[in-house]
Amino acid sequence: MSPLSDFLHQDRLQKAQIILNVPQVRQSVDELVCLMFPQRGCTGTRTLAETEQHIEQLKKRFEKYIASLTPLNPDVASRGAEIAHSYFEMIPDIARSLDLDAQAAYKGDPAAYSLDEVIITYPGFYALCVYRLANALHKLLVPLIPRLMSEYAHEKTGIDINPGAQIGEGIFIDHGTGVVIGETSVIGKNVKIYQGVTLGALSVKKK
Repeated sequence: MSPLSDFLHQDRLQKAQIILNVPQVRQSVDELVCLMFPQRGCTGTRTLAETEQHIEQLKKRFEKYIASLTPLNPDVASRGAEIAHSYFEMIPDIARSLDLDAQAAYKGDPAAYSLDEVIITYPGFYALCVYRLANALHKLLVPLIPRLMSEYAHEKTGIDINPGAQIGEGIFIDHGTGVVIGETSVIGKNVKIYQGVTLGALSVKKK
């Protein structure tokens, strides 16, 4: 055994409390977004049976993700199937809220020529999709995964929305680069947010 493999196995792998398939979580987020908005064309599902099969596959994945969180919250991890079921029951309401977000962007941006353009291309809309999915898991007290989801959207869009923020419906994030919405933020309905805006504390003491 080489010193490097020994180091990586003994010092890193054996000491890791949680092993989470991060690339697959990110992929699952995008698949959920595409199931809600098939205009994005990244799921391949066309029939009702294919959609049902895809939902069950994703539900099983989230059950597995949640079950891997035992070191962070044993109670939540032990209820992976129950929580995953509750989470997917929330998807229709999430999609309806996002419909209002898309309409707000379309109405609020004179450069938007169709609702589909907003859904397919606008980074602010994508960031809100991921936020609303992450926020639902946050409300179910699932640790880590909501933050992983929100940081994935942050990486892709430059828009940083903490999954614990409270955000109403009909939100339009215009352009979006540099927007930061912190955990303590409370945003009402029908709000337009411009690029470079920080909502939340600039400095806090650790609890």
